[in-house]
Amino acid sequence: MQYTLQFSIVNDVIFYYNYYKILIKRYTMIKLYTITVCPYSSAAKRLLRERGFEYEEINIQNEGISRDKLVELTGGRTVSQIIIDGKPIGGDDNLLALD
Repeated sequence: MQYTLQFSIVNDVIFYYNYYKILIKRYTMIKLYTITVCPYSSAAKRLLRERGFEYEEINIQNEGISRDKLVELTGGRTVSQIIIDGKPIGGDDNLLALD
């Protein structure tokens, strides 16, 4: 009886853990500032896709965003720059560190 109860609790914990991971992915707002040909931007996009996160990609070349404007928006001059729920986290190396 005790083992059955413990197994049930473990299953419940696993279920809710996976459920909340899905909710977090669904409601997390991610903006990814990129340029057309950039291995760092490609790495960030690949990591987000592999982890199941949706994101808004903003290509600064296509949108006419200068590097000075990028600094104002994100705090960084290089690409990729990533914003998660309104908070700048930096580039793909910072994203990888969060993984």
